[in-house]
Amino acid sequence: MTRGLIERVLRDPNAIWMREMRQSARLGRTPWVLFALTLTLGLLMCSIGGLSAASDTSTSQLPPSRNRRSRAAATPAAAR
Repeated sequence: MTRGLIERVLRDPNAIWMREMRQSARLGRTPWVLFALTLTLGLLMCSIGGLSAASDTSTSQLPPSRNRRSRAAATPAAAR
């Protein structure tokens, strides 16, 4: 099923889609619309990342790891 999807995507492009793309490329504002869309999404993603990085959650408030190996490596040898 996946192979058929990949083959369909890699074949010749859809004629209707190509006609629409050619028609939209004739418009002078198309590059500016794409630029504005890309800029807006980039700024949105950066602001979401900045807000998540600025959260007040410290590592002591995170739940403990369930992996025994990582807990054993985190504790000093003298404490074991």
